[in-house]
Amino acid sequence: MLVKWYDVLKWLLERIDNFPKSQRFIFGQRLADHAVEVLELLRRGVRSQLETSQPQGGLLALSS
Repeated sequence: MLVKWYDVLKWLLERIDNFPKSQRFIFGQRLADHAVEVLELLRRGVRSQLETSQPQGGLLALSS
């Protein structure tokens, strides 16, 4: 999901560059900011999921 959203973000930023100047700095900037925010939220979710799925160091040491 993270890679797919990154691809969408790249595509979106290329399109925003083609907006008329007056819209690029108003609408385009807000759109880009929100799209980057979604990417950051996805990254945090993946990181959180990875951290919870890995065993804790103390538990690993006890089972050895």
